[in-house]
Amino acid sequence: MRSWIAFVVLVAVALAGGRARADDPKQAKQHFEDGSRLYDLGKFRDAAREYEEAYKYKPDPALLFNIGQAYRGAGATGDALTAYKSYLRRLPDAPNRREVEGMIEKLQRQQEDERRAQEERQRQEELQRQQQQQQPQREVTQRPDLVTTAPPPEKKPLYKRWWLWTAVGGVIVAGAVVGIAVAATTPKDAASPPNTFGVSLQ
Repeated sequence: MRSWIAFVVLVAVALAGGRARADDPKQAKQHFEDGSRLYDLGKFRDAAREYEEAYKYKPDPALLFNIGQAYRGAGATGDALTAYKSYLRRLPDAPNRREVEGMIEKLQRQQEDERRAQEERQRQEELQRQQQQQQPQREVTQRPDLVTTAPPPEKKPLYKRWWLWTAVGGVIVAGAVVGIAVAATTPKDAASPPNTFGVSLQ
């Protein structure tokens, strides 16, 4: 019986401690003030974390709006969208609902633009990698020292060419024929040309 009572007391204490942590205005106020100071200094991401801590101690929907504002200032589009949507879900009749819906729409377009830009960067990087892989192959095929060409035909020496000896033979034969013809037609006592010595042909 005593052990049962002790167990019930422990459970009650634990539940009381949990409620105190879940709804602790003093802690919530401290984190809220810290977050506001950081927000004023332009440290939006740190401010968002302080507002999140404040929300843990006091789940006021207004803190969700502050979280969204801080994350939007930090450029954290996804976190800002989550906070704004949670704010409208927790406070459907929010006085600034139209303003928040406009910010949600703008952030969603921005998120889509960021996604497309990321896909384009990835496509360009992949294209660049493919070009770099193909570059060494083009260099190998275009290098002049690697191009195979047929060797020039070997030149034969002049004395090995047939047409040279054919011409020489023709000249010799023609000279012999002319010599025979001249010998046959020249008289034995032909007069020598002027200003020359006469030669006896007998």
